[in-house]
Amino acid sequence: MGTTMKLVANTLLGLGMQVLAEAIALGEKAGLEKGLEKGLLLDVLEQTAVLTPGQKAKLANVEREQYPNAVRPLPDPQGLASGPGRGRGGSGANADHSSG
Repeated sequence: MGTTMKLVANTLLGLGMQVLAEAIALGEKAGLEKGLEKGLLLDVLEQTAVLTPGQKAKLANVEREQYPNAVRPLPDPQGLASGPGRGRGGSGANADHSSG
């Protein structure tokens, strides 16, 4: 039960970050600038009541375009992941096509 609850909570956190990214992308596509000097997009988002403290903390990374805590894929030494480019013998981007 604890593992399931952790998965549920992490899903909520992940979706919150995804929604923030979508909102920033929408603002940029609409012509709003997010930059340090010209843009108000991130400043206004930071002042809204709808963002969590965790989301607000990520806005500084977005402004600098540096993501030090970005998720990195975990190694799969036993090749348990399935699908193209995953695990052993995959044909995706991570596959080794150097021979032949």
